[in-house]
Amino acid sequence: PAFEVAAQEEIEKMKRGLSVLDTIVTLGPLLGILGTVLGIIESFHLLGAMGIENPRAVTGGIAQALITTAFGLSVAIVSLIPFNIFVSKVERAASEMEKVGARLQAALSSKEERDEVPHGI
Repeated sequence: PAFEVAAQEEIEKMKRGLSVLDTIVTLGPLLGILGTVLGIIESFHLLGAMGIENPRAVTGGIAQALITTAFGLSVAIVSLIPFNIFVSKVERAASEMEKVGARLQAALSSKEERDEVPHGI
């Protein structure tokens, strides 16, 4: 049990920063979509105010929409790579700790069994 507790504490330490990266990966595209919606709203507002005769006024809002979408996706993509690397490392470390713990427990059990058997038999 002591080894399991120590291993679990170590795994929790390793996972500590992952929630921040996970939030960034999730939030990036959402902020991009928000920017897209706001840009399209602005474009329609200008279209309503200026009419179809002035398409340049509308293209600024559309450009804003596309830029925020691209930025949000870029943030998510750049953050997703290290997030997956770190998750993989935590999973490998947890698996290795589990294997070492099982071997240690088996070795201790084997030693206890040998100690219980009288030497004269």
